[in-house]
Amino acid sequence: KLLKAIRTLTLEHCFLGQFGRGSWKLKGETHEEPGYLDDPGVPKDSRCPTFAAVALQIDNDRWRGVPFLMRAGKGLDERMAEVRVTFKEKAYNALVPGSGNELVMRIQPDEAIYLKVHNKLPGWEQDRSVPVVLDMSYANSFPGGYVADAYERMFLNTAKGEGSLFVGSDELHEAWRIFTPLLKEIDESSKVKPIVYPFGVRVPEGMDAFAKRYGIIMGESWQEGLACLKQDPEKLQKVFNKLDKDGDGLLDHDEIKDFARQFNDGREPTDRQLARIIDRLDIDGDGLLNFQEISQGVESIRRSCVDDSSMDHSSWSEGGGSP
Repeated sequence: KLLKAIRTLTLEHCFLGQFGRGSWKLKGETHEEPGYLDDPGVPKDSRCPTFAAVALQIDNDRWRGVPFLMRAGKGLDERMAEVRVTFKEKAYNALVPGSGNELVMRIQPDEAIYLKVHNKLPGWEQDRSVPVVLDMSYANSFPGGYVADAYERMFLNTAKGEGSLFVGSDELHEAWRIFTPLLKEIDESSKVKPIVYPFGVRVPEGMDAFAKRYGIIMGESWQEGLACLKQDPEKLQKVFNKLDKDGDGLLDHDEIKDFARQFNDGREPTDRQLARIIDRLDIDGDGLLNFQEISQGVESIRRSCVDDSSMDHSSWSEGGGSP
């Protein structure tokens, strides 16, 4: 019933990308990744997308006017599957400054369900708010518990004859009704050219603007956050000093975690996420970050994947707040 109420998709509600070459420094060494067209088995003029986003509209009384933004891609900065519900802002939300509240269901990796809200900071000032996270992480709530991946569950349900997780013929028919005209339009129109994006970026350039058309503000990555500070060394120094709580000129794991929280919905970053940041910026391999390493990392990241003109980080540039 729900699928039958979804409008057929057109190019107007679609965004396409294709990953190109990318390079970055890791532990002081330059790593390069070929682009999609560099594969010997891919035609040099291929317009095959490696990133796609669509905005679905449902014509029923419950969901009319609520956009459902779906996106998937290869060659991005991380592997992740999640459902993110952004609550519509009301007039009274202006009493507490901040972005809209969100309910996030993280499917993989690091399975979790958490509610991200903005709360007034205790005190006499009425215009100060901070992001607060009500967090249920499977790893913390069920330590030692085993969470099967998607293929394990699929094979188990197949063996048991359980079909509730599988698509039925009616669902499949409606899915093709929704997508087939769009797929045909993409294949037949010579004007459709996917946006080329460097391997390893968060999203292709233009995806943020596409999402904003539907009232959705996408969070930036820590790489983008650092890269914008290349334009203002004084702000970079302020950010470093703010994070360096003990004033020893080095950022240890706990201090780096404070930085990572700004780009992780205010949640505690996992050990794997923390290791990725350190590996990317730690030149001498001591597990700590000094200001020179941060500065060199900023320059490397800016060159590799970020368009400075699209960055605005005034909300956190002095080490406080969340994007």
